[in-house]
Order: sequence, then C-alpha cells, then structure tokens
Amino acid sequence: MGISHSISKLNRKKAERLGEIAKHNDAIKRLRQEIKKIDAVMRMVDAGVDVDAVKPVRTRTPLFRRGELLHLVLVVLKESGRPMTRTAIAAVLEARRSDGRDLHKHVKACTKRHMLNGVFRIVGREPNGEHLYEIMPFERPVRDDRPPRPKLILLGKS
Repeated sequence: MGISHSISKLNRKKAERLGEIAKHNDAIKRLRQEIKKIDAVMRMVDAGVDVDAVKPVRTRTPLFRRGELLHLVLVVLKESGRPMTRTAIAAVLEARRSDGRDLHKHVKACTKRHMLNGVFRIVGREPNGEHLYEIMPFERPVRDDRPPRPKLILLGKS
C-alpha cells in the first residue's frame, strides 16, 4: 500500500519537473529567436560587427526593494511584541510569501547590518544558542548646548 502511494507521488513530482523543463525549453527557444533578430539588426547597422564577441551577462532579480526587508522585519518584531530569533523572523516572513524561498540568510544579513546602525539589539539567547533580537527604543537626543536664537528684528516697519 505504501509503495504504490510513494510511486504515485514520485510520478507526480517527475511529471511536474518535466513540465518545468518543457516550459523553460520554450523560453530558451523564444530567447534564441530574439537573439537572432538582434544579431540581424546589429549587422544591418554595421556590416563588420562581430556579433559572436558579445559575452553573456547574468542579471540578478532582487527579492526585495530597497528597505523592504528591514520594514518587514520591523513589522514582524512589532507584531510579536517580544524578542525573536532570526530563524523565527525568517519563518514568519516565509509563511507570508508565496514563492517558498528560504529567507534566513537575508534576515541574518539585515539584522546584522542594522544592528550596527542601532535599529536592533540582542537581548538574550535561546536554549539552542540563537540570539534574541528586539527593536532598539528610539530616543530623540536633547541638545541643551545650543545658544539661544537671536530675536528677529524687522527693519523699516514702525
């Protein structure tokens, strides 16, 4: 009974992977057609151009916009109302996202960077040794060393 169930799950997983391969093969075919069109245009503009000399460049799609991960981590910590580990923060964020990506290394980098900037602080450790993080309380500095502002005197008015 268990073997047939396992086989059916493996069949489904294999079928999904084959579908992904077919989808990516279609995308590769489309991209190759686009490259041929670009090469043709390059040759029309300059007949002596070496189109094979162009090297591929990897593009990187960022997971988060600038400051977005910090905002999400701050929201998670505020909503929890208690200090949390990086693993717990990453687990909450992964549950909220639909792409299923592992965010632990991103949360680790975010907390490390912003701990140095004074956004987070370590307040303890879990029994497994992980640090507990909380948001640093914000206190506006009071500056009493400034001289008083001079009074504004308007000229030409009586």
